[in-house]
Amino acid sequence: MEKTLKVIKPFGIMEKDDEFVMNENGTYTAEYNETTNEEAEDNSFYAQYQSRYTISPEYAQALMEDGFLAEVKDLPKFVNVFDEINKLSTKYTIDLQNIDQDCDIFPACVKVEKETVLKNILKVLDYLKSLKK
Repeated sequence: MEKTLKVIKPFGIMEKDDEFVMNENGTYTAEYNETTNEEAEDNSFYAQYQSRYTISPEYAQALMEDGFLAEVKDLPKFVNVFDEINKLSTKYTIDLQNIDQDCDIFPACVKVEKETVLKNILKVLDYLKSLKK
């Protein structure tokens, strides 16, 4: 099962969209904390509510089968590598074009070093871009 389970149908004290997170010992826990501070001169009005609901993996599986819980898939966001290469290539090309303005207050060696690094990065990006064919 996934690390996070979401409530899709209320049960017990759980409401829709509450989440259970897997603990180190394999159980699932949902926690809720609420604190209230009322305005008073002596700050004497204070209330705090905390609840922790822990279930076993077997009970979580049964709740999933009965339609109370659903797994939350942690899907990585799709990133097209070649789009990222194009973005970086554009950024570094602009940096290279503006190198005189960016390095006018620095010694010449800093400008030469930055120019060399930018050109080498662009060579690597061009090579990676050529792999798309």
